[in-house]
Amino acid sequence: MNILHSKDNLGGARSLIARRLATDTTMTVVARERRTTDGLLRREADFTLQRPGQAPETHQIFWEINTPLDLPAIESLDFAAIATLFVAMREKARLVIQGPVTATMLRNMEEMNEAWNQLMPDRYALIPIEATEILSDLPPAPPGQSRAVVAFSGGIDACFTLIRHLSGHAGYRTAAVETAVLVHGFDIPLSAEAAFETARAGAKAALDAVGVSLTTIRTNWREVAETRWEMDHMAALAGALHHFSGACDIGLFGSDLTHIFHFWPWGSQPGLDCLLSGGRFVLRPEGQGFERSARTELVASVPALSDRLRVCWAGPLTGENCGICEKCVRTQLNYLAIGRDPGPAFPVRAGVLDALCLNARHAAQVNYLIDIIDSARRTGVTGGAWLRAVQVNWLINRALLPYRQDLEKWLWPVKVLRRALMNLTRTNAAPRAPGTLPTPSLAQQIGRAVSVPAGPGPIQTT
Repeated sequence: MNILHSKDNLGGARSLIARRLATDTTMTVVARERRTTDGLLRREADFTLQRPGQAPETHQIFWEINTPLDLPAIESLDFAAIATLFVAMREKARLVIQGPVTATMLRNMEEMNEAWNQLMPDRYALIPIEATEILSDLPPAPPGQSRAVVAFSGGIDACFTLIRHLSGHAGYRTAAVETAVLVHGFDIPLSAEAAFETARAGAKAALDAVGVSLTTIRTNWREVAETRWEMDHMAALAGALHHFSGACDIGLFGSDLTHIFHFWPWGSQPGLDCLLSGGRFVLRPEGQGFERSARTELVASVPALSDRLRVCWAGPLTGENCGICEKCVRTQLNYLAIGRDPGPAFPVRAGVLDALCLNARHAAQVNYLIDIIDSARRTGVTGGAWLRAVQVNWLINRALLPYRQDLEKWLWPVKVLRRALMNLTRTNAAPRAPGTLPTPSLAQQIGRAVSVPAGPGPIQTT
């Protein structure tokens, strides 16, 4: 007998592991679906928290899916498992999925649990994860035969991902795009119906121009299951995309960050995104090998998408770009850095003071400024007051970064004055008449392959 594997010698390890996973709270998850006569598919996941000495507390997540694809009946509850993981970690609850979950999903959830417990131990606990039935994995599709669903918000990362696969720019990773998904309930709340309809109409026009169907999902995930959006938004997206298992084998989404820059803690990371996959449906990030301006360069080569871009989430809820929030201004600067006009997607154009006063609240946004400066140098865009303003702004924001949290509390009067000054320098873009955007074939619009710009190393955070 091998003494290292004897029961007595492993007893201490088992006892330690049991203590670390000990919890008096259980969270059970059940799921169901129903189809309406008008073709809408509604899936629901009920999670019930049973705390010691308290009555059970049940909440329901729903997804209302309007898609041209023929989605098969529920075979795996991977979508419900990943959608409820962060709630269970927050509640320090034993997570029990009442139904089949793939073996790979269970393994990945355990590793994700360990990762987030290490990153944010005060918020996310180590928990036991179980399923009443374990499904075997299916082999991946051969190269060139993958079918993909694309997460499509209408922004730079989503458009870049779509173009990569429609044009074959993704090489051997290229998948046939079956549909693109716009989610109502993530950046646009369920209550903002008019804003979502505007965003939906814009997304449909853009996708129609490149021959891709639009799927919409309406979900209350943020209202009942969000723990902190910056950390758990990828679990929300994965929960939505896993509904397409069976009709597709890959879910594609634009990555927030790159291989050379990691911003911790943040919900989307090269080391964590791969853990969103199950054994019958793979989640794959796109764009990690490209800085944001390089992604913008590829998107700008397809006017049908570029002219209908939607990046705004911090401005007024209109379903269009406000032109004045941090992301709207920064995206316009990405276009200027590659020598391109931002186009009709931005109703208000950023001025020099916008570039000078851009508020980088964290390290990722400071690194976006580095990318803009380097891209301007790479493409030969020199001079101009806006570029000098970005360079000064980068120096200021990098110096203030360690003190940003305290400054946010005390400098609100300065923000009001800055906003008033910037409003005096902005100019309106030319109005966009309905139906006037060009819609040439995709082959005519795809430009040259985009190279990764070299530049100074990114700011590293811990």
